[in-house]
Parts: sequence; structure tokens; C-alpha cells
Amino acid sequence: MNTTIPLYLLLAYGISTPCFLVMAVFNSHLRKIRPRYLSTANIIAALAALLMIILLVIDLRNARRINADDSFYQYRSATILPIILFLSAACLLTLSRKLRRNVLFTLVLIAIYCICIFKDAVYVFFTGFSRDYLPSSWSYYYSAYDLYILIYAAVYLAICYFIAAKPVSRSRR
Repeated sequence: MNTTIPLYLLLAYGISTPCFLVMAVFNSHLRKIRPRYLSTANIIAALAALLMIILLVIDLRNARRINADDSFYQYRSATILPIILFLSAACLLTLSRKLRRNVLFTLVLIAIYCICIFKDAVYVFFTGFSRDYLPSSWSYYYSAYDLYILIYAAVYLAICYFIAAKPVSRSRR
């Protein structure tokens, strides 16, 4: 199953949100809209994480149907289930309005999403210290690095900024 769209959305979130937070330190206008920006960015990231959860569950179900007796299914379920749990917890915590406007919570979310996205890279890093590590297997590892990620991050930043910067009517305050 292809999880490219939510993956790129979460990567764009992980790049653009810290950039916005750094810019907000130096710009008073950005500092004023920071809570609305964080709320918008965290909601969009939670929706992308929810979409990724759905795609991972479908992928896990298909792997079970095809390779029920194979060790590949056991490996796949052992690697996907913790990621599904982490993403689910992050999505549920994002429902709290007070939390999703918090800078520290946003940084924790970015860390959770990055760990879930780069789980294979973390695995390769830690298994690289063992004696059984085979560099010839690197050709099977696919990294999510792409030049388009920076473009997605810029578009994500712009969309969240324009949603957060739009004037709020007095009845919604």
C-alpha cells in the first residue's frame, strides 16, 4: 500500500512547523498568530497521521491474507503495530485544544511523527553496531528523502499561515 501522501504531509509538518516557531521568535506578528498556526498545523498533521494509520492497517491486513504462515507477516506486524499505536496516541492527544496550541506538545508530536516515519533508518542505525549487519542489504532500504519534501514543507507552511492569519470574527473569539 502506498503511504506517500501522508508521509510527505508529516515530513512537511516536521520541517515547516519548527521553521515557523523559529521565525515567530523574531517576528511579533507571527508570535501573535502562533497558537492558531499550531492548532491548524497539528490538526492537519493529525489527519495525515490518521490516513497513514488507515493505510497501515490495510497493508497489515493484506500481508496477513497473503502471507499468513510466513515469517514476513510476523515481522511486518511486529514493526507496524507499535507505529499504529504511537500514531493513534498522537492523534487522540491532538483532540485537546489546549494541547495542540502548546509549543512543547508540538515539538513532542514532531518527534513522534519523525520516529514513526524513519523507523527503518533507526533500525538500520542500531543494527549497524552488530556483527551480523550486512552493508549489501542497503539496496533494499528506501529512504523518504526527496527534493520535493522542501516544496511540500513550504506549501504546508503557507497553507497553515494563511488559515491562521485570516481574520477571526468577533462571534468566534
